[in-house]
Formats: sequence, structure tokens, C-alpha cells
Amino acid sequence: MNTNFIKFVKASKLTILVGLFAFIIISCKKEIKQIDFRENLEHSFKVYMDSCIVAINTIQNSNDVKQQQKSWLIARKYFKKSEPLLLFFDRNNYNSVNAANIYRFSEEDIPDMRVITPMGFQVTEELLFGEEVIDTVLLKRNVAYMHVKIAYSKENNHIKNAPKRNYLEMMRAYVVNTATKGITGFDSPILGNSLLETASGYQGLLEYLSDMKSLFTDINLYNELEKEFLATVDLLKNTSFENFDRYEFIKNNIRHQLVLINDIEKDWGIEMNKNLALNPNTTQIFSEDFFNSMSFTSRYFPNDDENVTALGKELFYDKKLSKNVDISCATCHKPELAFSDGLAKAIGENGKVLLRNSPTITYSQFQRSLFYDGRVVGLEAQITNVVTNKDEFHQDMDHIVAYINSNNSYKKRFNTYYKDSINEVNIRHAISNYSRSLAVFDSKFDNNINEKEVSLMVSEKKGFNLFMGKAACATCHFPPAFNGTVPPYYKETEFEVIGVPKTKKWENAELDSDLGRYHIFPMKERKGYFKTPSLRNIEKTAPYMHNGVYNNLEEVMKFYNKGGGIGIGIDIENQTLPFSSLDLSDKEIEDIIAFMKTLTDTETLY
Repeated sequence: MNTNFIKFVKASKLTILVGLFAFIIISCKKEIKQIDFRENLEHSFKVYMDSCIVAINTIQNSNDVKQQQKSWLIARKYFKKSEPLLLFFDRNNYNSVNAANIYRFSEEDIPDMRVITPMGFQVTEELLFGEEVIDTVLLKRNVAYMHVKIAYSKENNHIKNAPKRNYLEMMRAYVVNTATKGITGFDSPILGNSLLETASGYQGLLEYLSDMKSLFTDINLYNELEKEFLATVDLLKNTSFENFDRYEFIKNNIRHQLVLINDIEKDWGIEMNKNLALNPNTTQIFSEDFFNSMSFTSRYFPNDDENVTALGKELFYDKKLSKNVDISCATCHKPELAFSDGLAKAIGENGKVLLRNSPTITYSQFQRSLFYDGRVVGLEAQITNVVTNKDEFHQDMDHIVAYINSNNSYKKRFNTYYKDSINEVNIRHAISNYSRSLAVFDSKFDNNINEKEVSLMVSEKKGFNLFMGKAACATCHFPPAFNGTVPPYYKETEFEVIGVPKTKKWENAELDSDLGRYHIFPMKERKGYFKTPSLRNIEKTAPYMHNGVYNNLEEVMKFYNKGGGIGIGIDIENQTLPFSSLDLSDKEIEDIIAFMKTLTDTETLY
């Protein structure tokens, strides 16, 4: 045989082998690409969204109410399975299609203020399952809107292109959302299906967790989180809304999930975003380190230490900051009353009675908007507003800067603690820093749910479960600060119309004349809107409401139990508070009040 031919055959075989090997490598790479966890996540998400769209189309194409209701429940189930990813990767569309059935507002530009009519799942729930005759035109419009929004979210999201840490942050956000909002009935106002819907969300999480299995180096960690999610689904599906023990669920299940997510961060070798509202590594919701305090200030300072806090405290009590040297911050915010003043309406300069009640400033840093009408953002801006208000300090910041420059003690400390010494920004920061120190999360409730002590009474625990469930208090007063800053991202503050009366009258009452946020944004739909305040330390902050109309918590609960302003005979077109009776028994009201009293801080703050 020809030697050259033999060489040719050998060379050809080698080429074929090399080519085959290269083909195998390319094929493997393609296979690896095909099973990339991001693609799997997006695929699972799209399957759920497609199922949701099919059910929505059935509602659109049917005129049979029973069929529409059945299809709505199916659509809702798949929407909730998509919720963990939607809530993180497409927040705006999620909030839009899952909005409460109340007006929203575009307030960025006063000349171009707009009222945004609510649309989506909550609106269709009330249309299909409410007591009134179904408005078919409105129903069709809502369903068409839902279809467009969900179809858009299906194809336009960042699921496939996000950094690895985002997927863990997604899981953590959903766990926090469950504890603070999901189990409260927040977005199932008619059917009260929150537990079943949250179970669907956890079923979605289980699918997404499976898609990410390849990221785990410690398979035991994967198995443990899967087991915990399965247990949560079982618990949520097999407990009634009224009998669900939210206290034990948060203390045990939620905490365990947050601990596991922390462990996964280490297992994946990643570091989660530390610039958001929440501390990414806390495992306790009711704790001092749950929030990232610095995300609630407009400027980051390098020296937020005890010395700056002490300086701010001294300024807080200094009457020389006011024009007539007769009031200080502490005049309206007395430490022994949890930094309120015990009056129906605050007293300003020269003994003038002000428009509204003085709220506690404890935990005020965890509110995006300050004052009852939300007219400023951030504690620093709030200080400027008080200083320049002619009925309060009646002063300007230039005079305060000059006063501090003339005080050797103040001057020395400002020069020590601040690089740019004495200026308006640093003065406001020092006082604000003192206010920020008044959030210690050391109440009886905090210490019990964090297992630092075992002293919670049965009635107090029942009260928490009622607060978070049947009484619907937590649908406006969100944990852990129990104010209106909305979880799980804590970027916006809720305002509500509850119909506070002018006087303590339980029938044919008259609405208080204060129009609240309308004074800031003069739209008729904004009349009567007030910021949801914190209930922390509420035992010490009577009288209650923006006008101080109620003297004790029993009166406050009676107002809510009757259905707010409408329930006591006030004609309010835009009340956001449910106006049907809560049907709370006297014992249930007693338990809720017992719980609220456990929110009193035990640490001496003055």
C-alpha cells in the first residue's frame, strides 16, 4: 500500500477525531448554555405568566359570572407564583397591576398633577366578588389592562441578565414581603385569600429555587431551604386566615428562612447590596439592624457616632434656636411622653395653638415623608420647616449658624466632628442624628419575638395576630416600625382617608375641617389624606389622631371598628379605610390594645 496514502488516512482520522472532539466541546457548551440557571428562571416565569394570560383571556371572553370568577382565581394563582420575580425585577408593573382599589397620584410636578385610576387584580376582585352589581364595562377595561401589563412583563424584564446576587435578593425580598404584608390581607380585601395566595408565591419560589440548584456548593443548604419552603406552603394552605398564628410564623419560619438566605450568600460567594433600605444580613425583622438607617438620610456622613448624637441632643433642648427663645424641639416632643406632648394640638411660639397634634418622633427616621401632610422628605428637611415656620421657631438657618458660631462649646465640637465645620447642613444633621437614635427596637414585643425574654401574655400575642389579620391594622401600619412606609422596599409612604371627626361623636358625626395633604397638592381627590403614623410607643402618645380628638386607645379602636368616618355617619366619597364594621368583639379589642402597649420601648431615651 502507498505510504503517502497511509499517511493521508491517518491524518484524516486524526482530523476527524479532532473535529469530533471539538464538536463535542461545542455541543457541551451549547448544552451548558441551554441549562443556565437564568434561562431556566425566565422559562419558569414565562410559563406562569402564559397560564395567567390564558385565564385572563377567559374572563375577557366570557359573560358567565361563575366562569369569570373561576378564571380570575386561576389567573391570580399564577400571578402569585410569578410574584417573587415580578416584585423584584418589574416592580412598577407589579405595583400597577396589583394596586389597591384607591386613587393614586402623580405629584412630581404640581402644574401637571394627575389622578391615577386604580386598575388590576384588586379592582377586578371587588367587581367580581363584591356585593354590588358587576359593572361589565369597567370589568372588561380592567381585564384588558391586566392582559397588556402582564404580557409586557412577560417579555420585558431583567430576569435573564441580572447579577447572581439579585436572585438571592429576590428571595429575601419575598420573604420580608410575606412577613410584613403578604399575610395581612393587604391585597385580597374581599376574599381574604392572602394565605392561599402567599402559598402560591412560595410554590413559585420552590420552582425558582430548583432552577438555581446548580449554584449551590452545599447541597444540604439547598435541601434545607427547599424543606422550609415546602413546610411554609403546607402551613399556609392548611390554616384559616383568622386562625393563622402570625407571631409564631414570623418568629420561627421567617427567621429560619432569613438565616438560610444569609448562609446561601456565603455558599455562593457573593455579597448583597448594602445600599438599600434594609440591612441585607439581618435575620430579625423586629430589630434595630433590620433597616439600613443611612438609606433614610439625604446625605451620608462619616461620623454618625455618639458624640454627634450628644451634640444633636443638646441642640434639641436649646430654646435659643427659636426667635423668642421660648421653645425648643423638646417643647413639643417630651421624652417622658415618647417625644409627643400630651396635648390635642401643639403649642408654638408665644403660646399659639397650632393646627395639629404633635406626633412621636421615635422611629421617625423610617418615614419617607414627614408631618401629617407629608410636606417634606427626610428629617433634615423637617428641621428646616420647623425653624422657618412663623408659628414655631419663626427663625432662619443663618441666625442659627451665627448663634452656634458664637457659642464656644458648640463651635469646638462642630469643628471636631465635621470636616466643613459649622453650616446649615451639619446643624440639621446633628439634630437629625439625635432623632435617629430614638429607634431602639427594645419593647416587650421586640424582646419576646426575638427570644430575648419570655414574658408575652396570651392576650398580647392574640392581639398581635388580630392586628396582623382580622382587624386589618397592619394593612396600613406596616411592621416593624408600624407606620405607613411600604414594605418590602420601604421607599414610599402611604396616606389614607379615614374620616377623622371634628368632635368625639359616634353618630351623625361631622368631618374635621383639616384637609391634610390637599393643602400641599390641591386636588379634590386628595382631600382628607393624612400620613399613616407609627404606632410605636402609642401607649404614651395620647391624645390620638391628627386633631387629638380621641383621648384613649379604646376610643380609637371603637372608631375603626365602626368603619371609620363613614361608620359614624360622615359622608366621605373617597374614604380609603374599609367602611364596613370590623366585627371585633370587646375581648378582641382589649387584646389588640394589650398588644399595642407592648410596643412601648423599655430603654430610657432621655
